[in-house]
Amino acid sequence: MDDRFLRALDAAADLEPTVANRRRLAQRWGDDAARWAFEQADLRRRAARKFPEAHRMLFDREGLEMASSDEASRHHASLFPRGELVADLTAGVGADLIALARRGPALGFEKDPDRAALARFNLASLGLEAEVRCGNCFEARWDFDFAFADPARRSGETRSSDPMRSEPPLTELLPRLRPLRLAALKLSPLASDAVLESVGGRVRFLGCGWECREALVLLGSDVRDPGAVEAALADGPVLGSEPGGEAAEEPAEWLHEAHPAAIRAGCLGALARDHGLALLGDSNGYLTGSRRAESPWLRAYRVLWSAPADTKRTQRALRELGARVAEVKHRAPAPPVAPRAFRPEGDRPLSLIVWPNGRSLRHALAEGPV
Repeated sequence: MDDRFLRALDAAADLEPTVANRRRLAQRWGDDAARWAFEQADLRRRAARKFPEAHRMLFDREGLEMASSDEASRHHASLFPRGELVADLTAGVGADLIALARRGPALGFEKDPDRAALARFNLASLGLEAEVRCGNCFEARWDFDFAFADPARRSGETRSSDPMRSEPPLTELLPRLRPLRLAALKLSPLASDAVLESVGGRVRFLGCGWECREALVLLGSDVRDPGAVEAALADGPVLGSEPGGEAAEEPAEWLHEAHPAAIRAGCLGALARDHGLALLGDSNGYLTGSRRAESPWLRAYRVLWSAPADTKRTQRALRELGARVAEVKHRAPAPPVAPRAFRPEGDRPLSLIVWPNGRSLRHALAEGPV
């Protein structure tokens, strides 16, 4: 990387991208360096949501959009044994390669030469070592037993949740991954169950924050119980899929919202069993019980009132509680009413929770999450 560009970037870090500031940097380092510096400064600010060390890294816009977050990358790397060489087959700007290099020997493949250069810079900037080969991973000799792959699902402005439309194509990737000892394949959590089953392997829906961020498919001879489905938190426990469980039509004192990754993986039965809860109606996501459950998989709400869904009835309940609707949470087929549909009847903020029960909807007013 040209030192002139990096000096311009250091100068642009704390500046607004005004015409005057661009002109000032251009006079000292040139127009090209000034433009690049302000673009990189903006990308670093955006990247700070994903990477705690974004201020030391370089990005391009599409590479940043496709890159795994720091917490997700650390989870990916934790799947592989220390001391073993792991290949990142789709290195991009180096997010997962960085986490793999912190774990042990790592090798990255990236077809785009500019993006490969970014990956090399980011590794060096963070004091890490890993080889980055610019080229197609299919054209190289696979002298490794472990691999990670994150096929691109974005092309320009469009994004697809269909793994079969990825790059590299799964039709080429899967035959190469399956003979390895362990391969982790990152796919969209919106991929259909049928598609995930056709890929094979063990499916893990990964939660980061309060989002189901991705579907990881684990392939290879080291994978135990292929075909199993589970949920995992990036820095936390793994929860096995278990459908079913006792259902309740009415909420008890506490209503619990399950983590989106647990919902996607079909783990509500396990959560109900472990915490003595019942599934709430046909909500596919809410559980209820007389006591508050403590779990990273659950958010708890204290129920103050519930009834069949009726705007006027709910408005009267707000008046009696001296409250306003701060948010509407729903597990309904279609979005319910917005908070503005209800007049504030006081300053007490409550959540309006909506869920289906048979062909009807129900409302609950609750405090939380607490």
